[in-house]
Parts: sequence; structure tokens; C-alpha cells
Amino acid sequence: LRTLVLVFACGSIALYLGARAYARLAADRSYDRLLAGSALSIAETLSIVGGDIRVDVPYAALDMLSAAPEDRVFYRVTGPDARTLTGYDDLPRAPLAPRAAPSAADPADAVRFFDAEYAGETVRFAELARRVGEPGLTGEIRVQVGQTRRARQALAGELLLASLAPLALLTLAALVAAWFAVRRALRPLASVGTELAAREPSDLRPVATP
Repeated sequence: LRTLVLVFACGSIALYLGARAYARLAADRSYDRLLAGSALSIAETLSIVGGDIRVDVPYAALDMLSAAPEDRVFYRVTGPDARTLTGYDDLPRAPLAPRAAPSAADPADAVRFFDAEYAGETVRFAELARRVGEPGLTGEIRVQVGQTRRARQALAGELLLASLAPLALLTLAALVAAWFAVRRALRPLASVGTELAAREPSDLRPVATP
């Protein structure tokens, strides 16, 4: 029984770690889509007039992130010279890494995601780059949108709790079944032991218990 309990405990710990990792991944995927949609909405307003870059941040681009009112949202748009056109000038830069190529099926594939510390909190950022090629203006315009992770952590906690409840019931049921199985398997030995304990040491008759 102790061995079975140890096996179940190790299995439960492994399942818990897997469920926690999946819950965080699911929460990130859900909110990453909102971040990507916000960055894409801002990028759609980019225009070049007379060699000047113009951007009109739509209210809907940031309003779609209001589903998490306890979180804070930050954004920035930079020109080809890395100068901030609008937004928070001191946002963390994205780590150097090859950017994924856009997909015709899902333009959100062109968005990079990364976590960084900002304003005393861990913030999840989405960055989208748009290449421009105009006389006297070439390079990439980058749109960066960030959101703190409070709502993500809350959602991950809810998903984890929802998965742990059936896991705990299943583990308890398995332990009870194992306990009954062990008792049933050892019942013949217990009967033999009871019969032998009732004999005299010199009684060598065959055991009558099946």
C-alpha cells in the first residue's frame, strides 16, 4: 500500500505540473490573441503623408484589452530610426531574435511575443513590424502593445483549479480501489495465518483453508 501511495503521489505531482503548464499556456494563447489584435489594429492606421509617418491609435485597439480591468496596458509606435512616434518611450525593447514570417492564413503569426519587467510588474508584450519603402523613408515601423499578467494568472489559476478537482477525485478513487484490491489479494494469506495461529506448534496437518 505504501508503494502504491508513493506511485500515485508521484503521478499526481507530474499531472499537477503538466496541468499548471497547460493552464498557463492556454491563458497566454487567449490573451496573446487580444494583444495581437490590438497591435494589428494600430498597424492598420499607419500611413505616410509627405514623407511623414502618421498613426491614429484607435480606441477599439486598446478597448479590446479592457476585458481585464485590473491590468494595465502600454503601447508604443516607433519609426525606422527607432524614434518613438507615440506611446511610452521607455518600454523594454524586444530581445534580438529572428522574427517569424507572416502567414497568409493568420496574420497574427507575424507578431512577436515576449515578457519583460516594466513599471514594477511583469508585462507581456506583442510587437509587430511593418516594412515601408518610400522616397527618403525606408525601414520598419514597429508597433508594440503590452499588458500586465494579472488577468492571465487569474485565468490560469481558474483553469488549474478546474483540472485539479477531477484529478483529486480520480486519485482518491484509485487509492480506495487499490486498498480494496490489496486486501482482497491478501485475504487468503490472512485466512491461512488465522488457521495456523490457532494450532499447536506440533500440529502438522495439511492446511484446510483454500
